[in-house]
Amino acid sequence: MKTRFNRTIAKEIAETSFGYVIDCIMGYSDTGYNLDTEKDEFEQNFKEDLEEKNIVVTDKRIMIIGDYYKQFRDKLKKQIEDKYYKRK
Repeated sequence: MKTRFNRTIAKEIAETSFGYVIDCIMGYSDTGYNLDTEKDEFEQNFKEDLEEKNIVVTDKRIMIIGDYYKQFRDKLKKQIEDKYYKRK
């Protein structure tokens, strides 16, 4: 039986890929990701994570997951810029 795709699963998959970026920033791994890494870099990961959950991969689902990834990334980037990067 196929698992139903929902926003919770989309966020969970996006958080997994965003975690790779955080691992790099924190120095826990050296995969070359950073806060400029676009969601397209993780498209294959998104597909594999959906398949592991026995969910049919569609372009729409990949787009939803990518949008969540972008939200996570943009939010953290803005928080860092607001707190530590003062433009003149």
